[in-house]
Amino acid sequence: MADGTPTGAAGQVRPDRVDAPAWAGAIWAMELTLPAEPAVEVTPEYRPLSPFPGVDRDLALLVPYDVPTSTVSRAIRDAGDELLEQVTVFDLYRGDGVSEGHRSLAFRLRLQALDRTLTDKEVDRMVKKIMKRLGEDLGVEQRL
Repeated sequence: MADGTPTGAAGQVRPDRVDAPAWAGAIWAMELTLPAEPAVEVTPEYRPLSPFPGVDRDLALLVPYDVPTSTVSRAIRDAGDELLEQVTVFDLYRGDGVSEGHRSLAFRLRLQALDRTLTDKEVDRMVKKIMKRLGEDLGVEQRL
């Protein structure tokens, strides 16, 4: 239900309607009624491709359990500038070497400029800025 209006139905498919082996479990189905118009209008933006190479930098972070991964990802994007092209989470670790109440999340940052090849100094400066923001706002530390 959305605003008192049914938005779909779900239930178990009758066994006599399913052509499945006897050992197969119950089959469930769901049907959703979606609006004809999208809730948000999205206008694609043209971005030229850079002729210069990008830089991938991996960050392993110690993140408190009460901080959602999406919040960390959003904070990284907000702290970055136009050089930060993409943020991808690629690893989750809990165990030895990770302090109590924390988990280790690894993010890959893709940095690229349209007009030049980035230097190590520029990339390091961006990572330092991101780490400062994550530490101040979310209590996130870099895992060494």
